[in-house]
Amino acid sequence: MKELNSYKIMSMKNLINSARTILEKEGIDAITIRKVGDLSGFNSATMYNYFENLEHLKVFVCLFSFEEYLDDIKNYIKKSDDEIMYNYFAVWECFLLHTMKNVDVFYTLFFNQLNRSISEYVDEYYSVFPREEKDYGDVINSMLKNYSIESRNILMVKDIAKKGYIEENSIDFINDLTSFTYESILFRVYKGFMSPEEGKTQIMKYVRSILESKLIEK
Repeated sequence: MKELNSYKIMSMKNLINSARTILEKEGIDAITIRKVGDLSGFNSATMYNYFENLEHLKVFVCLFSFEEYLDDIKNYIKKSDDEIMYNYFAVWECFLLHTMKNVDVFYTLFFNQLNRSISEYVDEYYSVFPREEKDYGDVINSMLKNYSIESRNILMVKDIAKKGYIEENSIDFINDLTSFTYESILFRVYKGFMSPEEGKTQIMKYVRSILESKLIEK
């Protein structure tokens, strides 16, 4: 994306906010170039000066909403890498709360087939809308820079093993089963087969059970 001046950045925010209004009222599938144009006052053709296509706009809308989760992390964790067990469950609690408040957003970011990699979109998004870096400790800082469930979770699971709570040969089992659980239950919620509250409760139950089943007895 070309370097943008302040007017273009404000215009992009206007378009994103209009798309978010549609997202909140009707869901992500209801977002169209025409609807966003009508709501924002932009000509549909003009919108392509800011976004290359509808997917581009939708992903930016999702990332804008995802910021709420990133800003909320601080209210859940203890800022010490020595609190890895507490923080592992706390991060999942926060993540699931925001997942189930924004099912369309999280499903789109983590599991939809996109024309470009999510990391490309993320890099571009933060080049336009830079955010203040916050220090949550090395492990969580690294985790928050990943946009794959497996990559995010395994960083914390590896640190749990490093601290001696689980065996190293349990890392992949815990990470794979936890990631599969999140994806499968989120899919059921996304399709309307399960309520968001039930989905949150079920995933958290399995997250705890999977890890606790591999804890080393002391």
